[in-house]
Parts: sequence; C-alpha cells; structure tokens
Amino acid sequence: MDGSSNSDRAAGPQLRIGSFADPAGELASLTGIIQGPDGCMWFASPGTDRVGRLDPTTGVIRTFLDPAGELRGPANLFPGADGRIWFTCPGADRIGRIDPSAADPQATLTAVSAPGIANPVAIKSAADGRIWVSLRAASALASIDPFADDPGGSVRVITHPSLDLPAAIFPAADGRLWFTTTGRPGIGSLDPLDPDPGRSIRMFAPPGEPALRAWAMDEAGRLWLTTRNPGGIARFDPADPSGTWRHFTGPAFDAPDGNTLGPDGAIWLVDTGRNALLRVDPESGTVEDHHSPSIAAPFDLKPGPGASLWFTNRGAPTLGRLEFVAGP
Repeated sequence: MDGSSNSDRAAGPQLRIGSFADPAGELASLTGIIQGPDGCMWFASPGTDRVGRLDPTTGVIRTFLDPAGELRGPANLFPGADGRIWFTCPGADRIGRIDPSAADPQATLTAVSAPGIANPVAIKSAADGRIWVSLRAASALASIDPFADDPGGSVRVITHPSLDLPAAIFPAADGRLWFTTTGRPGIGSLDPLDPDPGRSIRMFAPPGEPALRAWAMDEAGRLWLTTRNPGGIARFDPADPSGTWRHFTGPAFDAPDGNTLGPDGAIWLVDTGRNALLRVDPESGTVEDHHSPSIAAPFDLKPGPGASLWFTNRGAPTLGRLEFVAGP
C-alpha cells in the first residue's frame, strides 16, 4: 500500500531541528541512541570505539572508552533494570555495560562475554527483567541477568530452527519479546517468562518478504517495522499479525531505519537515503517529510526528555534533536 507524501498538515506544534557536535572530535559513524535513567541521551560511536552521553540541558557531550580495548565497535544500547546502560559490540563478541550515575562512568565500563555470544546486535530489557540480545552470527537469542555478580555466567542462549540470523528485537505491551530474522525475512515472538522461552516461539512470514529494519509501537499497542526492498513501514496488531498486516510503501520512502512513537501520537522515522525525518499518520499512513542541514544519513531515532526526539547521524559526526514547540 502506498503512503502518500504531504508536508502541509494542520496547524500544531512547531518543529525545530538542530544538531550537536563533539568539540573533542571523538564521534564517528554513530549508530544507536537511547535516553538513560539519568535523563541524558546515550549513544554509540563505533567509529571511535566509544559510548557517549549528551546532556540535553547543556548540550555537553562526553565519551567513554574501554581502556582494556575489549568493547570495540559498540552498536546498540538499552537501560537495564539495574540502572546501567547495556550495549552490544558485534565485532568484538561482547556485551558492555556502564553506570550512568557514577561520578566517573568510564571507571564502571565492564565487558561481558560467554560461550555462544557471537555477533550480538540488538539489545533490550524484557518483561522478565533480563537483558536480551540477538546473536546474528549464531542464529540465536540470549538473555543475561543484569543483577548477577557474574553476568557472563548467567547467560542463557536460545536456539531454534526459525532463528535465521535474528536482528531487531522489541518488548511489546503483550509481554512478549518480538524479533526479526534476516536470513529468510520473518517476524517472531517469544514469552520471556516461560521457563523454556524457545518453546513459546511463534513466527509470521510477512507478505513479499521485505527486509525488516527497526521496531516501534503506537498508542494503540500496534507494532511498526521499517522496511527496505521495498522502502516503507509496516503495521500490525501483535494479537493477529497476518490478519492485520498493512505495509505503507511508495516514493516517500527510500532507506528507512530507526522509528519511534512521537509526542504528537504519530510514528516518526529516519530515512537514511533521503536525509529526512518522516512523520507517518498511524491510521491513514499519510507521510510528511522534514529536511534540515542537521540531518545527515540519520540512523536511529528515540524519544528524549520533554517533547523531543533524538537521532544519530552517520553522514556527519553529530547527534540531532527534533523539538515539538507549542505554537502561539
């Protein structure tokens, strides 16, 4: 189904787009971004082997490097139930963690490894309180107890015939952990509270087998996935994926990636190919595109403090912010 493009919508909040650079020059090829429990935006800079923190109030950026050199190429981040920020390092076969509340966060950087941890990509905290990661190279999923004295010893690896190169994962309102597979494009879910989560796996093959990218959830609890081949965004009800699947495609999309629910109730996404932020009406699929010099091959997009969305740029060593400013 085609999503129409419309940049003239009814009056509402004014949008302001800006970007932030690191005066120290320690950012390159930025990927994941997330709001931490400290209210700051945490992000990954795999081009410099660092994770970073941006204070939204001051705009000050600080980056953190593992002195042991184990945490190379960080990719995606998520806050754990223990208050730490956890992140994946796909090329190093490591999971990292850092304490944002520490006086010196860099001193708290810890690498977690275990047999079976290979090419960890996506990372989330699920309903069981454990940290979950997708292990693309191992065609597996794994979970970690964030409170364990030895997190590596708490790793549980789940294998299943349907886990064909898993990638993006997402904890939905139904309590299940949803995931995508990239070998043969598929959508699956499992119950993290099941004593044997692998036996609870359910799979769905989306029509046309598009390349599935990133997850979001709207106010109605429906799940959204950005797609490529063709470029677009899809929506479905987790209670009935096959019966409610709706795929919005068309010239408004080129190379969509990160997406999230905006403070205006719409689904927002970045389009790396178009250097744009796109707003999708969750009911009609109508698309609005927004451009700015602050947008340079954007990759990830997440909510921040107040009425704001934050994004990483891969085409420039900057982080961007979209603010929703109340109109007159």
